Amino acid sequence: MQRPTEKLIGQRIREARERSKRPQRSIAVSMSALGYPWSQNMQTRIENGERGIRLSEAVVLADLLGVSVESFYGDGPASTDHGPAIRELLGLQAQVAKRIEELS
Repeated sequence: MQRPTEKLIGQRIREARERSKRPQRSIAVSMSALGYPWSQNMQTRIENGERGIRLSEAVVLADLLGVSVESFYGDGPASTDHGPAIRELLGLQAQVAKRIEELS
């Protein structure tokens, strides 16, 4: 069962991908190369709202498509790019997790 929010996010992702003129297969190859278990079928399911997308996945996907993460989630204009700040926060999160593991 698809939820309206996931359907809307999926539509926005599809629109961004189509604007970038990249086929689903190309996105799947790029995401897989970056360490995400991705397939063309998964991309289709996300775009159809049948599968949600994690924030970490959305950050990388937005970067690949040359758009901001907000363009997937927000109601406003997609011109404000918070992608670098989000990537920095994800990096800091990874550093903290690594440090906690070292201390354990």
